[in-house]
Amino acid sequence: MPIHSSKEITASRLKSKQDDVKVDLQSLKSSSQEISLETTNTFRDFLLSKTTVQRGRCGLQNLGNTCFMNSALQCLSNVPDLTEYILENDVTKILNTTNDLGTHGKLAVAYANLIKAMWSGKQTIAEGSAVK
Repeated sequence: MPIHSSKEITASRLKSKQDDVKVDLQSLKSSSQEISLETTNTFRDFLLSKTTVQRGRCGLQNLGNTCFMNSALQCLSNVPDLTEYILENDVTKILNTTNDLGTHGKLAVAYANLIKAMWSGKQTIAEGSAVK
């Protein structure tokens, strides 16, 4: 019976684990690409659908000292995954409205309504102050 050093056994196990991880990663990569293509195509179709105003081209009305907030909201509105999620899902279903330390979902609902207005393709100016 051959005697193997602990280094050889450890190296062998490590190689085996690395191969397993590579297979798992390849599997995840292909399935995530399929999901990504599916989601992106749906959102892309939405963005390209005909509207009066180009979707997402919507400014926020400055009401006093809201310019910094508006710039942050504009940045957030252009985070594709977040905006896509809001436009395609009812966010009220995932909100914790009973937490006394939070806003009872009011902030999330106001933000979702703002995103829907900004990306509706019906208006060029929206009021970000509802999120305030």
